[in-house]
Amino acid sequence: MEAVLDQSTDFYYFHAEDGEEVPADSSVISDWKHVEKDTELASTDLVRMYLFYSLPAGSLNGTNPVARYRLPGNIQLTDDQIKAINKNENGITAAFDESDPEYRKYLGVEAVEGDRTPDELLQEGKLEYISAVVRAENVYEKDKYIGQDLIFTFIPYTIEKNQATYDAEQNPLSAGEEVTGWFAYDFRLDQIDWSEEEIREETEQSLDSDSDSAPHSETTSDTASGDGSAVESENESADESADQSSADTTVIIVEKTAEFLFVTENKDKDIKEIKRTLKLVDQKEIRLLKKKKQRKKHRSSSPVHWLQMVTDTESHWNIQKRQKFPKMPSFLSARSQRRQIM
Repeated sequence: MEAVLDQSTDFYYFHAEDGEEVPADSSVISDWKHVEKDTELASTDLVRMYLFYSLPAGSLNGTNPVARYRLPGNIQLTDDQIKAINKNENGITAAFDESDPEYRKYLGVEAVEGDRTPDELLQEGKLEYISAVVRAENVYEKDKYIGQDLIFTFIPYTIEKNQATYDAEQNPLSAGEEVTGWFAYDFRLDQIDWSEEEIREETEQSLDSDSDSAPHSETTSDTASGDGSAVESENESADESADQSSADTTVIIVEKTAEFLFVTENKDKDIKEIKRTLKLVDQKEIRLLKKKKQRKKHRSSSPVHWLQMVTDTESHWNIQKRQKFPKMPSFLSARSQRRQIM
């Protein structure tokens, strides 16, 4: 199968925006994008492996409808995916009863005739035909795992279209037609073995201040007249404080790459190498907050306010003194005077 893979074989990807969930069933995704040389994948992205093949006229015949393709070693189907692929019913199996051997023969995921890529939508009114059905299996050699194969079973329609025909005397009647087709399957990025890893850090420092917590001062004034008393005033002064915090934000950037060799070059058979590379960039942000509390110096009161506070304190002391040692009633004073005369 390597001999018939075309240079259009490639990867496409689906990127979920922030807050967007990746659909559990990737077959409903239509917004696939081609992986370019500068494409940076995120860890939550999906990739679609797109295998494009071109069968030269006369490549197939009724006795040889099967072709195998070994997947690159650094991308793996899960066991659940293999089971799902091999049990998949398609448009071919729908024509057979489950007890019919042909039903089991054609179980698998559809490979489609044509050259439509994943980033292209099927045009309205245009039909696509099944070219082959594809199954998957783990391959072992002497009980040692050596890889995974995709098994293409081309359907009678494709064989008839592609094969050369001959008359009873084996004279060629027609050379058949070239047939193109494609098979696509989706992978999570954790199904890929990333071979190279580069880690770098970027640190940014920011300074924030918060003055909402600083208390504000209030001033109240009360006025009264009489007995020559002075006007009393209060001025409350509070320490002002401001919280300042410096934050060091470190972004750890991990870059990984994976190289996929779909086809090995063979100059003798005129087979060209097909190689593709994916790049994964994963970022993790760490924010370290350092908080410092600064106090402003206490503002001293003005001399006028200081004198007023002294006056208020003395007046308060005198009032309390009069309350503690009350003035003697007048009748007691007269009685004491009479005792002194006597």
